[in-house]
Amino acid sequence: MPAKSKLLDNLLIIRAHEGIKELGKSAIISRKLQAIIASKTHGISKVASIYNVTNKTLTSWIKSLRNGSLLDLAPKPKATRVPLLDEGSELIIIKWLEKDPNLTIKKTRLMIKEEIGVEVSKSTVHRLLKKLGLSHITARSQHYKQDKEKLEEFKKNSNRNKRKESE
Repeated sequence: MPAKSKLLDNLLIIRAHEGIKELGKSAIISRKLQAIIASKTHGISKVASIYNVTNKTLTSWIKSLRNGSLLDLAPKPKATRVPLLDEGSELIIIKWLEKDPNLTIKKTRLMIKEEIGVEVSKSTVHRLLKKLGLSHITARSQHYKQDKEKLEEFKKNSNRNKRKESE
């Protein structure tokens, strides 16, 4: 028989049952309430291991329900990142791109650093362009063994062949 916890009394268990009825079985809070109810009969240690939480966590859930409302069991909001570029900066960048549509990511980064005073990575500029519905300019790749003279000769010969066929 598991040891009885002083934190768990019948009033608390009734409150947990009512909370589950209010929230439904799919909420995170109801999972915590079910763990509290189960710990009354099976003990905190056993329920904590079944729910894959520590005894301290389960005890803190019990104390939260005892001292506050069901909303105290809700998960805390996570911190979000502060964007490097605000909406005003984005408008400035849009104007640059409208003025010069051949602006590359590298040049855009330099302009942002000089004009706005914020250093951003290539991926940040790429994400911004994607967010704005624009695409970036990339160089056409060339094989390192490619012979430029042979390429030019091929271009000349292929143009002559096309002209002869059309005549």
